[in-house]
Amino acid sequence: WIAGHEHISLEEQVTDKAGEKVYVLEAGCYGSKVDVTRLIFTYEKGAAGTYEVSGLTVTPETYQEDQMEAVPSDETVAALFQSLNDAQSEILREKIGETPKKLEAEWESVRTGETTMGRLITSAYLKESGADIAVENAGGIRTGRNIEAGDVTKGDAIDTFPYGNYLVTKEITGAQLKEMLEISIELGIQNKAADEVGEYDGWPKNSGSY
Repeated sequence: WIAGHEHISLEEQVTDKAGEKVYVLEAGCYGSKVDVTRLIFTYEKGAAGTYEVSGLTVTPETYQEDQMEAVPSDETVAALFQSLNDAQSEILREKIGETPKKLEAEWESVRTGETTMGRLITSAYLKESGADIAVENAGGIRTGRNIEAGDVTKGDAIDTFPYGNYLVTKEITGAQLKEMLEISIELGIQNKAADEVGEYDGWPKNSGSY
């Protein structure tokens, strides 16, 4: 299993329910590690195949952005990246609407209180679904920046919603709604306290669940 998104370094074997050994690997985050995994498969006619997994980890002691920037780029990869960028840039600049006011969507803002972006998103959900209420978790608003008053482009929309998520409408009880809101408010209080201190490490791991 090659895992991701948890921002951890993981290299170990576990045992599944069938008693088989499973190799689990995750290579940290932000280019801080490079993991190479070798899978060797052996097959004999009339018998089940067997496999052997071995991992080799190359990792710096600490991740430093200036160190990563000092690594020379691969010319072939850089050229491919530039060609993709050029092909997409015209599409991303396409105007899809306008906003009369700034849409607040900075990482800290959406995790600590109500924002115009959050209101826009949930209003769209209500219009589409016809539901009584609509919610959006802060971690689902991905742009990390404000969108200023004026034209809104397709790039702005994709920056805000880069995932292939879809809208779900459910019927819940008042007690479930109350519990959800209480959990969110408590998390928001923790987020705000961490933001006021100004230390990134102080934020709860599930800050985006607000």
